[in-house]
Amino acid sequence: MLEECGLPYRVNPINILQGDQFDPAYLELNPNNKVPTIVDPAGPDGGAFSVFESGAILLYLGEKVDAFLGGPPGSTGRHTCLQWLMFQMASVGPMFGQCGYFRNYARGSEVELRYATLPPPCC
Repeated sequence: MLEECGLPYRVNPINILQGDQFDPAYLELNPNNKVPTIVDPAGPDGGAFSVFESGAILLYLGEKVDAFLGGPPGSTGRHTCLQWLMFQMASVGPMFGQCGYFRNYARGSEVELRYATLPPPCC
């Protein structure tokens, strides 16, 4: 999104396998200890402003450059764009995240990984 917006940026890698997301300096930017997080040195009030959560970052950047949101506030295009963003955040993104976790990081015996394959208790 930063590329599409034409905004300058610098990448600061966060190694979640080594626990970088729990570093106190990172937690000051994102108290949820997750990635991604961006820091805009020219935030809304003129100072640095940090934004976390993918959807919030996309909305923030789209508003900052006045693009990619489907039209002006209140328009059909904007609401259409936002509903697809919410669908991605609430459905597609979490499912891909779970798939990646269980296929790549969760290790153990079949018994240890039963929580990955059992239906929820309500079913």
